[in-house]
Amino acid sequence: MNRRKLGLGCGGLALAAVGLAGCKSFKGLTSATIPNQVVADLALIKNGLSVVVGAAQGMGLSATVSASILTHANSAIGLISTVAAGMAQSVGQPIVQQIFTDVNAIVAAITGAGIVIPAVLSQVLAAMNTLMPVIVAAVGILTAGTATTVPPEAVGTARQVLSGV
Repeated sequence: MNRRKLGLGCGGLALAAVGLAGCKSFKGLTSATIPNQVVADLALIKNGLSVVVGAAQGMGLSATVSASILTHANSAIGLISTVAAGMAQSVGQPIVQQIFTDVNAIVAAITGAGIVIPAVLSQVLAAMNTLMPVIVAAVGILTAGTATTVPPEAVGTARQVLSGV
């Protein structure tokens, strides 16, 4: 059984077909340091989720939408705390996949609510939407058919937005 460490998909067989879309954002890092960056990026996602939870409670969303956002945010926040740089990729992948699903559900719930959202919340949602595909690619989840190329500059901006909230 191949027990690669979290994040070692970058440059390895798992992402060879992806054209290293997620790995461009880890320029200058080695296969030994990418897992630490993945964990740091997940911590930034957690920051963004905290902003979303606070904003969602005061935006006048329906009770159903608010409950959905809170459920997914709490799920993702709980899962983020379980991810460690040294965990086996096979253990980390389903956790990161669920975080990705939760973040997508939150973005869809807020944007689908048809309300005007504050600019800061819009920036946080966009930053999480930019960073999550990079994280999932780094742990070897995306395939050639589903990968998106995220410019390194956009990832840098997303990291900056989420670290400043």
